Amino acid sequence: IEDVNASPIVSDPLRLLEICATSDGAAALVVCSMDAPLYFANSALFHDTLVRRQRAGKAKVVVVAFVGINFVDTTGLHVLPGLIDPHVHFRDPGDKTVESIPTGTKGAILGGLAAVFDMPNTAPSVVDAKMVGWKQEYVEANAWCDMGIYIGGTKTNIPELSDLELDRGVCGIKIFAGSSTGNLMVEDDENLEKVMRSGRRRIAFHSEDEYRLQARKSMFKAGDPYSSHMVWRDEEAAFLGTRRLLALSRKTGRPAHILHVSTAQEFEYLRDYRDIATAEVLVNHLTQVAPDCYERLGGFAV
Repeated sequence: IEDVNASPIVSDPLRLLEICATSDGAAALVVCSMDAPLYFANSALFHDTLVRRQRAGKAKVVVVAFVGINFVDTTGLHVLPGLIDPHVHFRDPGDKTVESIPTGTKGAILGGLAAVFDMPNTAPSVVDAKMVGWKQEYVEANAWCDMGIYIGGTKTNIPELSDLELDRGVCGIKIFAGSSTGNLMVEDDENLEKVMRSGRRRIAFHSEDEYRLQARKSMFKAGDPYSSHMVWRDEEAAFLGTRRLLALSRKTGRPAHILHVSTAQEFEYLRDYRDIATAEVLVNHLTQVAPDCYERLGGFAV
């Protein structure tokens, strides 16, 4: 127990208090043999005491309260931590029929998630202090689990991003470098570099090369088969976008996070940027392969 209290993961810095608008603290689960809790159960540590520890070199005092300790016998079971989904689309405000913060966070808890990070492409988009304030209040009143709020970067709010990324409950900046809704797109290198120089936290990117997408758009028309999607938004559109973003990330020193990586070429390329870039992959991109998925799922594969 003492080791857990002293752990920097538990006590320093209690990150949920900084990044999640609804968090009211942190909790620790100690996995051990049954002998350990039997020993500590008779100690003063478990009798409604407060453990105060002065953190070395800092004025802050860490206070950990032990009240009502529960022991659960997990023999024969798998013990997993509460997971975080860093990429959800709850359509509040806008279209709650797609997903809402109350229903989405309930589903998250049922699925074993302790926190979610919500994207900014709602209606209206979360791109300024007014919308951040609205979402903070709405999340605190309606969310069932901890939530982080993404700020959408645009060509017009670049000067404000360095302040917005530090607002209460904000988990980061999201940039759509490829086609998106409303004004949520920053596709050119000049403005992408300006975004990267406005602030310091890691930026999450929807990575596609918008110029390639637009150049190829005329090749397709309404009524074409769903498999045309993989031809238009092809591997090179994704890979080219990622190469451009990583070059700018290296140039500016700004950490980047490449969202929903969908090509093997990108992962191979990302190996050389581990010091500056992270990435995510979606389960469906590991289990669904074109063109079979379009033939089997139709529009749901798009």
